[in-house]
Amino acid sequence: QQLQLYVEGISAAPPPAAAALPSSQQSASQGEPPTDRRLEVSLQKAVEKALEEADSDKQLMAHLRQTLDDALAQEGELRRSIDKWRNDCDDLAEQNEKLQRRQNRLEQTHREELQRRESAMDALKMEVKELRRAMLEQSKEQAFKRPRPASPGPPDDVGERTQAET
Repeated sequence: QQLQLYVEGISAAPPPAAAALPSSQQSASQGEPPTDRRLEVSLQKAVEKALEEADSDKQLMAHLRQTLDDALAQEGELRRSIDKWRNDCDDLAEQNEKLQRRQNRLEQTHREELQRRESAMDALKMEVKELRRAMLEQSKEQAFKRPRPASPGPPDDVGERTQAET
């Protein structure tokens, strides 16, 4: 707008070249309206072009502002997303540590239970050996304590058969 007022002010004032001319030449140059008119048209076109460029620049600036606002909004969303992912990763790492500690405790408990059972099995094996040894000794003692038959004759059932056969 200032440029347009300036241009309008220029078109109302005599051209700078005409103001610098002596008064005798000014009258001659004022008699040449096509030159002034061409200058005025040229200035008007320059002003219109400048206004169009200014409008284009305004539109470009508005577009750039909108793009910047969109980029800032997207950056905020990305930051929130990154923070969420970070928190999720931290939570997963914490859960992983808890699970690792639990697994270690379970493995330790399993090893202890296995050792306890192996010890119990070894004790049972020793007890079985002792019982077998004791049973063997007891059967030997009973074998010595049993009364032996007085005569080494045939058993009674053998004698009965011989009588039945005759």
